[in-house]
Amino acid sequence: MVGVYAVGTDEGVRGRGIGTAMTWACLDAGRRWGCGAAVLQSSEMGARLYESMGFRTVTSYLLFSAKRS
Repeated sequence: MVGVYAVGTDEGVRGRGIGTAMTWACLDAGRRWGCGAAVLQSSEMGARLYESMGFRTVTSYLLFSAKRS
C-alpha cells in the first residue's frame, strides 16, 4: 500500500495542477513498487482534488492537541 500525506502547494500557485501532479507521481511510484492500493489523508481544502482523482472518503477522524496553560 502506498500512502500520500502532506501534499500542499503555495497559495500563489494553487490551481495549476501541481498538487495533482505530485499525487499522481506518488501513486505511480507505488504502482512500480508493487502496491495495489493507496491511502491518503486530506484537509477539507484538498478533498475535492482527491475526489476528482477517484479517491473516496472511507472514514473521518478528529485531531486533538494538548491544552496549554
